[in-house]
Amino acid sequence: MPGSSAYAVPFLPGEQPEQERRFDIEAGYIPARAPEKGQTAPKDDAHLYFMLHRAMHPQQPRRKLVFWLNGGPGCSSFDGALMELGALRIQEDGRLALARPGYAWNEYADVVYVDQPVGTGFSYVANEAYATSLTQVADEFVYFLEQFMQVYPAYTNDTDVYLAGESFAGQYIPYMTDALLRHPTPPVRLSGLLIGNGDLNPAYQSGSQVETLVHAGIWPKHGPSHQHVQPYIDACRAAIAKDAVPRAEYHECNAIDSDIVELTRQKVSGVEHCINVYDMRYTDTVPQCGMNWPPEVGAMHAYLRREDVKAALHVNTHMHPEAWVECRPNVGSVLRHDSFKAPASGTLLPSILQRGVPVLLYAGDQDLVCPALGIQHLVDQMEWLGQRGMGRAKRAAWTVNHAPIGTWQPARHVPLAPV
Repeated sequence: MPGSSAYAVPFLPGEQPEQERRFDIEAGYIPARAPEKGQTAPKDDAHLYFMLHRAMHPQQPRRKLVFWLNGGPGCSSFDGALMELGALRIQEDGRLALARPGYAWNEYADVVYVDQPVGTGFSYVANEAYATSLTQVADEFVYFLEQFMQVYPAYTNDTDVYLAGESFAGQYIPYMTDALLRHPTPPVRLSGLLIGNGDLNPAYQSGSQVETLVHAGIWPKHGPSHQHVQPYIDACRAAIAKDAVPRAEYHECNAIDSDIVELTRQKVSGVEHCINVYDMRYTDTVPQCGMNWPPEVGAMHAYLRREDVKAALHVNTHMHPEAWVECRPNVGSVLRHDSFKAPASGTLLPSILQRGVPVLLYAGDQDLVCPALGIQHLVDQMEWLGQRGMGRAKRAAWTVNHAPIGTWQPARHVPLAPV
């Protein structure tokens, strides 16, 4: 593999000359699978694409390194980089603007955005040999970390490493953490997990979509829409009750989401609209129902398909000749076959906590895909370190730039076990 200098991205098309970028960017490919015996190239030529944003204000003596993963499954982490937590944000006119102070995660930490599993975003794999299980995804990510640390050996000492992500990354991250905890010589010192609106366990999350709609006043409790969805909720809970350990996904539970979307369809000026499942305060056109959100997503599609942008980002256009897409259906459909059999990742969290790895679960209260209420139910019923739920822990105000935006609640701090 090349040295880290070969990954440098000194300038990105669309950056504004008058806005000085106060951090370095590096991007490129790292192998995701070991070579087969007698070969030098990774098996199936599997490579994960990454983009590293260095910290604006590096911390001493211990650096912080965050690996960010979007969900899907099969959705690119450029969502996070250019629309959610990155320091450069795509604008509707295709320009790149600097995020406001306090809104970029790389102010004090180095952040690595990873397109994974293989085939997602700019990542690639030969012959559509996509990952077929959550366990395989985890193992390949650990292998990626091993190779990443060879390129960036400075991170192997005095660096706190965090795994972070949202939505279906709630399935990825606990599996990855468990793989790292079981590894005889883990490549990183894992200091914590951050999961936003995570897909963790349908036993507690399925049905919370309706609770959320009722709580927000969008549907009346026990009203016609609520009653229409209730049989789907009952079927979901009956399917889960048959399993000693909840699975990551159930067809019966997925029907709840489909029914909610159908019930919100209405024609406006001759165009069919439905609820925006990623922010229920808004609507979207059918059948997207949220996939057009946020408004900059169209500009991001156009931007990442430009040849000058791909050249600047070191995209391998020979192995990845097709246009960038936000979410690759083939990657997701292959992996989801395993989701209907694999244990839900939330069942791994008590063991992870028991082994000394702090976990932050955070949630925005307008999301209908993985609602905050469902995550609260999961925490309330989860047992770790001899207690259930948050115990007597009190909530405190959470502010950003002195503005109150929510609450947070810590419980049962334990010394971090070296990983």
